Amino acid sequence: MIVIILAAGMGARFEDHEGPKALLPLANHKSILEQQLENVSSFTHLDHVILVVGYKSDTIRDIYPNLKFVENPDFATTNTAKSLMLALENIEGEDVLWLNGDVVFHPTALHSLIAFGKTAMVVNTESVDDEEVKYRTDGAGLVVEVSKTVEDAQGEAVGINLFKADDLPALKAALKKCQNSDYFEKALEYCIEAGVEIWSIPVRSTAAVEVDFADDLDKANQLVTRWEQGMI
Repeated sequence: MIVIILAAGMGARFEDHEGPKALLPLANHKSILEQQLENVSSFTHLDHVILVVGYKSDTIRDIYPNLKFVENPDFATTNTAKSLMLALENIEGEDVLWLNGDVVFHPTALHSLIAFGKTAMVVNTESVDDEEVKYRTDGAGLVVEVSKTVEDAQGEAVGINLFKADDLPALKAALKKCQNSDYFEKALEYCIEAGVEIWSIPVRSTAAVEVDFADDLDKANQLVTRWEQGMI
């Protein structure tokens, strides 16, 4: 299995933070990226990890000189669909797990996704606002819609996803159809339209949070404090 972390973003909403968004510090004195890599290392070797970087990429490269990198030179004008497409260019016949570089999550979220054994995405069942990527299923866990504009949404897609090797060609084709401004979830929409089955893996709201705003970072810090105390 290959793991891709999309860490090209600058985190413009966090004015006091000058580095890549993935390096935002948490209450446990680790960055978001450091927390992610620790969780990933609980099930696979970091040799299997690819970091997609862009904004101030040397900052991340200097911290993790032994990891594999893919550069998105157009990070300022493209979105996560293009970053993911770049990372997948030379990958064939592998299961691929990818996640946004701003997701703070407990390792149980990854373990649930991997144990399921099918192409799937981690979701929650919380109330969502306009900014969040939402989803809807057929009632049996199969995702039928995913975007920021889903009506009657069942919750948020938290930004952790797994495509099995058999579905990877469809994902690559879908990413090529995406516009520069598209999130990778647009490719998931194209995959669903093409007949790819993408399942939902619900996790508790205390298991994962995507850090888009200061309030999200506050929640993430509350969660990591709980996790340090053995609570989830």
